[in-house]
Amino acid sequence: MNMEGKDYTVVFRSPDTKNVFAYSPSVLSFQGRILVSMDAGGPGVKDLEGGMKDGEVQNGRIYISDDGGKSFRFIKTFPFEHARLFADGDRVYIIGQLKDMKIIASDDGGETWSEPSVLTEDGAYHGAPTNVIRHNGYIYMAFENDMHRDVTTWNVSALSPVVLKAKEGSDLTKREN
Repeated sequence: MNMEGKDYTVVFRSPDTKNVFAYSPSVLSFQGRILVSMDAGGPGVKDLEGGMKDGEVQNGRIYISDDGGKSFRFIKTFPFEHARLFADGDRVYIIGQLKDMKIIASDDGGETWSEPSVLTEDGAYHGAPTNVIRHNGYIYMAFENDMHRDVTTWNVSALSPVVLKAKEGSDLTKREN
């Protein structure tokens, strides 16, 4: 990693730092490859490759390395942010939010992805790419629920922690799991 000696790989570089912002990276080592997800924000996102789909901004971006991190290739975008990569068995997931919690899945190591499944409907969630924990056959992860939506500023005092729990091996794109 040696940052001073510049022994690292740039996965994404903003083409316009005043209008395209890169943030919320997540990394997963899976079946000999490295997957990276990240967010691209700002008014210039719509002009990036895959930046718009069906009139909806695609904040999330997926990259894969098959050479140990020496290079990464762009795979696709997705319509949510603050996402985290994790694996369950042979399936890779990316879960995040854009008001509601959303998730996508890949059964081929990240080459192709499902359409997003919406896991909530009240539009009040937030969460950075934090850890995914396994314990006694379950997967756990934390988000934040905005308990006071009438506040129009970033009101961190209104955020309440929420822990999600799902049985390992279940289809996590289904809300009931």
